[in-house]
Amino acid sequence: MELTITKIGDESCIILPQEVLDRLNLHTGDTVQVTDTPEGLTLSPNEDDVEETMRLTRQVMKEDHALLSKLAE
Repeated sequence: MELTITKIGDESCIILPQEVLDRLNLHTGDTVQVTDTPEGLTLSPNEDDVEETMRLTRQVMKEDHALLSKLAE
């Protein structure tokens, strides 16, 4: 598949067709990871959602504060 680099404002962008988004299970607003491999660059969904991880961590710390304090002793 051949894609064209497009200028949008001061940025250079590649517009991904819906077919590519579907295959990668991506949606508008998602982030992607570009990885340099021996075969070339790969594009994949960014699995490291820091905000969600932090939200879940805070939730566990709040709900299980007593247990976590006991384990820290």
